[in-house]
Amino acid sequence: VYYQRRNKEKLSEERIKRLDEVGFFWSGGMSKRSSDPNIAAEEKMARRTRRRSEEYNEKWEANFNSKFNELLAYKEEHGDCQVPQRDTDLGRWVKNLRYKKDRLSDAHIKRLEEVGFTWTSTLKKGPRNSHQRPHSVILSPENEAKWEEMYAQLRQFREDNGHFKAPLSSHSQLRRWIDKQRHYFKQNTLPDGRIARLEAIGFNMVAAHTQVTLEDRIAQLKEYSQHFGNFDVPPSHPVLGKWVWNQRNEYKKMNLSEKRIKSLEDAGFEWQLSFAERLLQLQ
Repeated sequence: VYYQRRNKEKLSEERIKRLDEVGFFWSGGMSKRSSDPNIAAEEKMARRTRRRSEEYNEKWEANFNSKFNELLAYKEEHGDCQVPQRDTDLGRWVKNLRYKKDRLSDAHIKRLEEVGFTWTSTLKKGPRNSHQRPHSVILSPENEAKWEEMYAQLRQFREDNGHFKAPLSSHSQLRRWIDKQRHYFKQNTLPDGRIARLEAIGFNMVAAHTQVTLEDRIAQLKEYSQHFGNFDVPPSHPVLGKWVWNQRNEYKKMNLSEKRIKSLEDAGFEWQLSFAERLLQLQ
């Protein structure tokens, strides 16, 4: 920020325009005040209200996209979007969507309906104190075939390696499938038949989280870059945000090994945020 103000005359017109558009103040952060103190106060309040509204909308949209992806994963695993509505975050989110449909935008409603989401649950409601597994969905033949395919890969991996710790860097699809099985088991939505088959080959449903290697993180970074076109991972990113910040911070302190630095740079990682990301942080 200090550099932008001090070197304004050296900046391109495009960069100055983009900074002006987000309300950047060139005089040390002090806004141009109106001669009328009442008008100035109203303008300040309006800017604050607008900023809070934008922040809320961004957080809501980010949460919607995150839960929407979980819904897609659930459908891939179970064959539909009939998520049990009790005792799971995804279930509560689905319930709130149905309750507040009139508050959703047409675009959000369209995205949900395009993946088969219905506004009325078809799951049978059991007694509140029931200890039965909440999953009662009939799985589609396509879903069953996919599960059988991944189950066969898991057995082969166990036979070849003697364990179930599939690395994300070389077995990304299998690793994500393994994580899903444990996630659904934890959420009490994995069918008993699948649990029995997994346990029969020695698979631990409640195994400790596998330590993530540098290769795993680099693979995740590449996926992020392919999707967004850069490595400007925001701090709010649930998986990579804190990790990326730590890498850049440790690099500044000269605490990273040459091997680690080379591995990250070979993947295309940059140690400085782009101008666009810094601009976004100003907003």
